[in-house]
Amino acid sequence: MEINDALCVLVPEPWNPHDRNAVAVAIDGHQVGHLPATLAQDYADPLAAVARGGFLVTGTARIWAKDDAGVVRARVTILIPEAAEL
Repeated sequence: MEINDALCVLVPEPWNPHDRNAVAVAIDGHQVGHLPATLAQDYADPLAAVARGGFLVTGTARIWAKDDAGVVRARVTILIPEAAEL
C-alpha cells in the first residue's frame, strides 16, 4: 500500500518530557512520528513562533506499508520547508 502527496502538519511539543525541542508529525489528525532530534532542534523555535501566531507548518508526505511474511513494515517520508524559511 502506498499513499503519495498526503498533507502533513508539524506540531511543536515544548511540553514533551523527553525533549523540549520535539516536533510531532501528524497526518489526518493522527501522529505518525517525530522529526529526528538533530533536525527538531533547528525547527522547534521557528515552529513555535508560527504556532503562537495561530498557524502550523505543513508539508507533503509519502506513506507506504507492506506485509512481509506476517511482519508489517511501514515508513513515512516528508517534504517540508527548510527551517530557515519559516
